[in-house]
Amino acid sequence: MPMYGRPAITVGRHAERDFLREALDGATNRRGSAILIEGEPGMGKSHLLRGLANDARAADVSVVQIVGHVSDSFEPYASLSQLPRQSDSPTLRSPIGESDPRSLFADFNDYLAQLSRRPALFIIDDLQWLDESSLGIVSKSIEHMLDLGIVFVCAMRTGATATEHPVSQSLRSISRSCTCVHLDGLDEADSIDLARTVGDVPLDDAHVREINRLAGGNPLFTLEYLRLSKRSATPIPRFAPPEVNRVIEERIRTIPMDVRVLVCLSLLGGVGTVDDLITVTEHIGLSPKETRDIVATAESAVLINRSHSRTVEFVHPLYANCVAEFPEGRDSTLRSSVIRFLERGARYAEAFDLCDARFLEESPDVACRLAIAAIGDGWSSEFLSVPGRTAEFVLENTDEGSPEWVRAALVLARQHLSEGRREEGWRMAQIAAAAAHEAGLHVEQAHALLLMATLAEFIPDTLTYTQLLDSLSMRDVPAELRTRLLARSSQVVLSTPTAVTDALRPLGGAFRTAGIEISETSSRSAWAWSTNASAARSLANQALDLLADHDMSPSTQVLVLNSCREVHRSPSFNSQRLRISERAIGLSHPTAAIESRLLRSIDLYESGSNQLATSELIVAGEAAKRYGDAWGQWRINLRWAAHALSRGDIDEAWDLSAKALACGEQAGEPGRVPALAAQQCAAAIERTFPHDQLWVFSIDPALTAHGPSRALAALACVSAGDHPRAADHLEDSFDVFDDVDRESSWMLTITTLIEVAAILGHVEFARRAVAALEPFADLNVVDGLGTLMRGPAVRYLGLARRTIGDSERAVDDLLRAKMMAQQNGEELWRLAALVDIAET
Repeated sequence: MPMYGRPAITVGRHAERDFLREALDGATNRRGSAILIEGEPGMGKSHLLRGLANDARAADVSVVQIVGHVSDSFEPYASLSQLPRQSDSPTLRSPIGESDPRSLFADFNDYLAQLSRRPALFIIDDLQWLDESSLGIVSKSIEHMLDLGIVFVCAMRTGATATEHPVSQSLRSISRSCTCVHLDGLDEADSIDLARTVGDVPLDDAHVREINRLAGGNPLFTLEYLRLSKRSATPIPRFAPPEVNRVIEERIRTIPMDVRVLVCLSLLGGVGTVDDLITVTEHIGLSPKETRDIVATAESAVLINRSHSRTVEFVHPLYANCVAEFPEGRDSTLRSSVIRFLERGARYAEAFDLCDARFLEESPDVACRLAIAAIGDGWSSEFLSVPGRTAEFVLENTDEGSPEWVRAALVLARQHLSEGRREEGWRMAQIAAAAAHEAGLHVEQAHALLLMATLAEFIPDTLTYTQLLDSLSMRDVPAELRTRLLARSSQVVLSTPTAVTDALRPLGGAFRTAGIEISETSSRSAWAWSTNASAARSLANQALDLLADHDMSPSTQVLVLNSCREVHRSPSFNSQRLRISERAIGLSHPTAAIESRLLRSIDLYESGSNQLATSELIVAGEAAKRYGDAWGQWRINLRWAAHALSRGDIDEAWDLSAKALACGEQAGEPGRVPALAAQQCAAAIERTFPHDQLWVFSIDPALTAHGPSRALAALACVSAGDHPRAADHLEDSFDVFDDVDRESSWMLTITTLIEVAAILGHVEFARRAVAALEPFADLNVVDGLGTLMRGPAVRYLGLARRTIGDSERAVDDLLRAKMMAQQNGEELWRLAALVDIAET
């Protein structure tokens, strides 16, 4: 759409146009170049690019164009997604938004290679509004374009590479790779020529020179001053250039309110075309010419306001003020017009949002159509943003069990989950799954189960989940969805909390002096875990088989790999876990790689590579801070607390675990309190556990019913001098030798119990422990979360040998443990090994 008052010809800019023509000649000779046109808004950057594109097409040069938009600047790869739509060249192979950055970068360069089969011109206008992900790929591909003989020309507003700009680093990189053409204001002669392109405007040269001075030579501002002066009583408007903003805003605000709403919607989201707008405005008495003039004026306002980075700040409040003029039950004709316009532009959610009680009563069918369309085909996406009111309306106005009803229930379940109402989310997902099963909606049932699997950590109801999973006809579920469901289900089977009471977690009571209170929500968290490793592995292996037979998205591959890693927690599978986590990191988006790197850091520590584990943890920590990942920061702070504890820095460990609790609360993590309690209990043990706190281990039977916590309780008791109670816990823990799967925290449990047995002189336990632990003597001891790092396993093997009287081999083991701990920087376990050697 042409801008208001913008001439069809180019005025001035002779040197710049000659320079661009030379570059275009280079394209026809397969000589690549990179040019950046820089200038303030309104200086004619886009006009130059349009002229260059027209010249290129006339010379039979392929033209690819991308235009940056404010609305795209926060959506990854939104700008690159324009390529298939706006060029007649080959399209990207990988769907935008589904590829990981590395594969998309490779596909983009393949795209350029195909484009270069003919002379080609690649244009990007409003470069500063490209999203960061697209900018990163473009900045790394400029050299490749030059090698291919492609001419790359982009335009960017002055100041976009300022430090405070969110994508300044990529912009600066592009700027360094290009020859910069800076557009200054027009001189007086060019401004006079520009004035002659506008009809019915005084052509007094002195008048135009004064306007040129006021506008700073800006062509767009000059045109606006000329238009203003035509209506002004004085020959020269007495406004400084910044006042152009106010002038345009006043002109916009004189537009009738109903049209103003439509124009603002169009500016904000590009809803429909000007012809769509005309079909609505004609009903309220505006001619097509009036509508076109109003839209052109509005576009000018947006351009001018961009010069002060005020586009969104200007348009959004204007729209908000218009919407505020839609009081409940009034202006039904206007409201219907706006709703109709939004529906035409496929903005169904916004259209439904404008449906007030009166509209819902008078036009329920239209409202229901809008609500169903708002949910649309995106009902299965976890990123669909639809207000709960929309889903609730569909539930109330469609038949229960219908596809629309089930999909609305799923959307509402996700809404509950996003707002922290997990029990409501679980209940709604369960209702959706049951209704989908009754209606034979297999895909919807699978999505409901996938959502339940996400919530299973918070709502321990495995029986319901298992029954609904068994009732699902897997063969009728698409391969990728089936794969994700199997992977998630393996984690549900492996890591579902056992039934716990609503009593306060007893370990927390011991540490209230640190200012830690346990909420009712925390008290429902998992402390004991029921592990069915064989069933979990079976599900994960099915997911792996499907992954091998089908081409699936990186996110699904990462989910399956991480699930496989979780169900192979036995120390026997350490090398396999390392291969899995390395592959997962390679496939992950930076945000998803946080979890994969955390898991890999645990496995690296267990393998004995503590320095590599620390490196992975540092990278994960930086990513968690950058992306504001509270869950990642919870896990990372727990890991750093474990590191501090193993170094012997007990105070730092205590502080870091408390810091982790705060991040866990922010993330809504159900395991935050048990993890904190276990870590701080270990810290207290190293300080010598206070005898008057031992009551916490008898307050709740669920606490010592779980192997790792019972082992920790035994160690705390023996540390506090209560040997009889420690011996009871040890006697109750012989079932650790019957655990053939050795999943989760088996190694942590048995080594902790060995330490207790060594102090108590329990020969039988130590004898059996030697045989069980010997195959894993090369590893380090760590729990599943990485909360507790207990040093080299060979130390505990040495303690067990010493307990059964094999002192010579015990000393060898303990010397080796001291050396390994020293190499890992674990001062606590180095000193512990030295003490053990002395006592041996």
